[in-house]
Amino acid sequence: MFIKKSKYRKLLSSNQNLQNRLKQLEEILCPCEQHEYVVVDIETTYPYMGGPSVEILDKRKLVCRRCKKVVYDYNGCGTMYRYKVVNDD
Repeated sequence: MFIKKSKYRKLLSSNQNLQNRLKQLEEILCPCEQHEYVVVDIETTYPYMGGPSVEILDKRKLVCRRCKKVVYDYNGCGTMYRYKVVNDD
């Protein structure tokens, strides 16, 4: 698929404007990136590392309560985000 340079540049600039606006809105809802993450899903994976050992990783899907930002965190890599575990019971 071919696209003209002018149209491509226009798409890039509109995409950048949308990304900037998203950051502004996120900053309004969660100032200084003080997100309140909640675990909504945990997916356990078993990647084969070679040899007799198998590493078990828990991939957690975290969602901010205020701005609904979605991030993923791996249990095996150490946690980068503070979060709360909420039971659906």
